[in-house]
Amino acid sequence: MAADWAFRGAPGILGDSSPLELAERLYVHGNIHADRELLSRLPPLPKSCVESSNILLEKRELYERDGIFPPNVIDYIARMLRAENDETMNQRLVDLPADDRLLETRKIMHKDLHTHQGARSLQVSRARARARARGQSTGFSARHFPFGSFRLS
Repeated sequence: MAADWAFRGAPGILGDSSPLELAERLYVHGNIHADRELLSRLPPLPKSCVESSNILLEKRELYERDGIFPPNVIDYIARMLRAENDETMNQRLVDLPADDRLLETRKIMHKDLHTHQGARSLQVSRARARARARGQSTGFSARHFPFGSFRLS
């Protein structure tokens, strides 16, 4: 369903391919780095969160189409990505000795591990407090807010 939506009404999003053709062309078996020809056919991924932010803003009309994501969500995500300020991270990591690079990589991967869970827990706590104030059940849990639907402003 998501692939159908992505291709509907947007010719040329990913070339002249149908969703099935695209999936077959980009499907990978095993280690992509072992097959140089395969690696050269795959589209490059953004090298940083900042670059991802730029791409998101360039293509925001695709995400905002049909009201799927409101503009403030796109702006919020773009700000979060840009705030990573990681345009030179790859070069900085490459220049480090192997042990330091491993340590720095782990710090980066674990830096925001619980950020979104914390925001969701805060939302659940607030919902419980509002329900208690109204004398209602407090059976809220994080599963009631699966994508952190807290206010993005």
